[in-house]
Amino acid sequence: GGIEILAVLADRQKETVAAFLRAIPEPLRRTIERACTDMYEGFVNAITEEIPWAEVVIDRFHVARAYRDCADAVRKRELKRLKRALPKAEYAEIQGAMWPFRKRPEALEPQERERLERLFTYAPKIEAAYHLREDLTDLFERDYTKAGAKCATRAWCKRVRQSGLAEFE
Repeated sequence: GGIEILAVLADRQKETVAAFLRAIPEPLRRTIERACTDMYEGFVNAITEEIPWAEVVIDRFHVARAYRDCADAVRKRELKRLKRALPKAEYAEIQGAMWPFRKRPEALEPQERERLERLFTYAPKIEAAYHLREDLTDLFERDYTKAGAKCATRAWCKRVRQSGLAEFE
């Protein structure tokens, strides 16, 4: 029902985005309500400086990739710790858990679930990261009102803080 502008710019420089936004005629620029972007700081900063009244919207793909990367960082850190701490035979029992860790719970095969559970017994932080990641994915898949989504997101953030997993910051 309105005008939508999609821009493919020459590079990922903040100044390129700012120049593009300034090139939009002032009467049209004043009507911009939202600017959708990835999480690149230069893009976000250009938007907030050039059209400060517009709501910055980060696309779901980049948000999901970021929080999934956070969970994976916990997995990597904890596996390094376990490799030093466990006897080789015990560590071998949890090797190969990367792919099961990256899967949704409902997609796990029985042997993958078993390997993941074994890993969780050695590394509760990995289990916490896994569940936080899945909880946020579930949150995104629900049909919330705006207020409900904010409340659910804040509750998830509180659980992250309580977990002590700095990777999610």
